[in-house]
Formats: sequence, C-alpha cells, structure tokens
Amino acid sequence: MQLYHYCSIPTALSILSNRSIRLSSLAHSNDSMEGRWTLLRIQELLTEKRLPKADISPTIEGLEYLLSRFDALGFCLSEKRDLLSQWRSYANDGSGFSIGFSDAFVAYWRNSRTCHQVLYKKKEQDALLRPFISRFIKIAKDGAWRAPASLRAQGLGARPPANIDEEQMSHAGAEFAKTGAELLGYLFLMKNPAFEEEIEWRLLTYVGEDVSHLEFHPNDKKLVPYTVWRFNDLPTHIQPITSITLGPKNETPIKTVERMLKRFCCSGTKPWTAGN
Repeated sequence: MQLYHYCSIPTALSILSNRSIRLSSLAHSNDSMEGRWTLLRIQELLTEKRLPKADISPTIEGLEYLLSRFDALGFCLSEKRDLLSQWRSYANDGSGFSIGFSDAFVAYWRNSRTCHQVLYKKKEQDALLRPFISRFIKIAKDGAWRAPASLRAQGLGARPPANIDEEQMSHAGAEFAKTGAELLGYLFLMKNPAFEEEIEWRLLTYVGEDVSHLEFHPNDKKLVPYTVWRFNDLPTHIQPITSITLGPKNETPIKTVERMLKRFCCSGTKPWTAGN
C-alpha cells in the first residue's frame, strides 16, 4: 500500500533534498480538535453509561492534564494521491505537491508500530475505547475522585462511600494514571467523521520530559516542535519515494520536476499531474 503526503513546494523540496521527513507537533496544528475529539468521545460514552457528572468531570480533566504533559509528533499521509480537499488544506491551496511513499516504506513503519490508520467511524472509535471506558468507570467507583482523609479533615472534598477505604482510593488513583498513559497512544488516532474522505494514516512518536531530539521551526504566529526522521536510517533496500504529483495550481514544468528528482537521487520516481 502506497501513502501520500500533501505539502507546499518548499516542504516537498526539503523532503527530497534533505532525504528526511519532519514529524511535527499535532497539538500545534490548525485543527483545534487534535487529540480532543477522543476526549469528547470518552465524555459521551461515560455519559451514556450513566456515570455521575461528579466523576465524569475529573476523569476528563485528568486526561487533559496528561495530554498537556505529552506531545504527539506526527507526519500525516493519505491513501488518496489526488484529492481536492487535501490539496486545498495541506498543499497551499493546490499549488504544492503530493509525495507518494512506497509499499516498502509504509510496511517498514507499520512493522515498527509507528504507522497508524486514523479512525473516523464512531462504531470503530467506540470499539477501541470501550475497554478504557470500563476501566474509568471502575476507577471512579473505587473512589479515585473522592478526597483523602487529610483533605476531608480540613473540610475539603467529598467523602467516599462507606465501603471504600483509603488504600482502595489510592490504588484507583494509580490505576487512572496507568490507564491514561495507555490511552495516550490513541488520542491522536481519532477524528470527526466529517473528515472521513481523507483516509489518513500517521507516523507518530511521543515527547515527554526528554526533549533532546526536538527541534523547532517558526510559522507566522508560533514555534512548532518537530523531530526529523532520515531516509538514511532506513534499510538500504527501501526506496522511500515512488511518485510525486503536481497540484492543480502548481505551475512547475514537468521537465523541471524530473531534473529535481534526478538531482536528489530519485530518478526512478514518477511525476504526475493532478487529474491524471
């Protein structure tokens, strides 16, 4: 299976000339719902299960806190080589390129568990989230959001039910942290069904306290963290790029694209134009 990355002319030139890709912070993308769509689905499912609001609110707030401490760096791809909505959104309104990555490239990253398909259908999202929902409900019932005795002595926090002791509450809190950490890997793999035609896949990695491999680039309004994955780190038999398609508003002559591909050792890569 080949996958395609839509990008501007400067980004395409950077990928080819540097033989590398950038995985950029998804939290800094233009989509304000990145990662938060999954939290919204969790809130809806907990409500459907009739978990009290007093337990739902701290569950979501706790997950938002975990989300704030980590960042997902991603490189977005589509199964579609020539899709109008992708040109408009990600390739400078159609003046950029769609770069095709080979079957071998995709298979390598899928085997390394860093390449994931985005889920759009709510049934698929719910199936993945149900085990987490069950755990969050048990965590709440075990008193994770009830105040410990030290705070209750100061008149703060809700008293736990009589059948829940301090040790059980402490264990529930630890279980929430563990469950939230496991969920982190799925937060950026779900999107609103309205975007389903993208058929998106993502190369993903996560950043916590260790930022030694991070770099930053500026856009008009903010700095965006990213990390670089170099083609030279791939097994030598893998040719990463197999095609490049000019967007419907890209005015670069095909001969110029062919020379660029030859210059950067991609002479076996086929250039296409949108609509062909």
